[in-house]
Amino acid sequence: MHDLSHAESLIEIAEIDFTALRGMSDERFLASRVVGFHAQQAIEKLLKCWLVILRLEYPLTHSIGQLLQLIRNQDTEASQFEDLQEFTPYAVLFRYEKITTKTPNLDRDTAIARIDDLMHIVRKRLDAARRMSESQQTQTT
Repeated sequence: MHDLSHAESLIEIAEIDFTALRGMSDERFLASRVVGFHAQQAIEKLLKCWLVILRLEYPLTHSIGQLLQLIRNQDTEASQFEDLQEFTPYAVLFRYEKITTKTPNLDRDTAIARIDDLMHIVRKRLDAARRMSESQQTQTT
């Protein structure tokens, strides 16, 4: 089982993808498949971070739906992020399809806003888990 330092690493890596995503708003320069990939990566890492906070092992998967289901079993607040499952194909499918295959148009502003919402929730949970851990350590000393 992973510890909170692993959760902190996951959220830091997710922030890198999210920061990159914020700079990709101009459709003239970056294809939806590139933007979608970074969105999917940020979402995946944030959900895995949430699972670590819940003290659950996460599977080696890119499936946002599968990760959400594991979280929903412990935390019903994850249900508000069901729409993020639409990013799963950007992890692999849209990256490796023929170049001529057109990926769906991506509402970049909405994607950024939704991932920002998820980031906020996961940060809140990580902060609470840190405080709980510190409190437990203080009580044992």
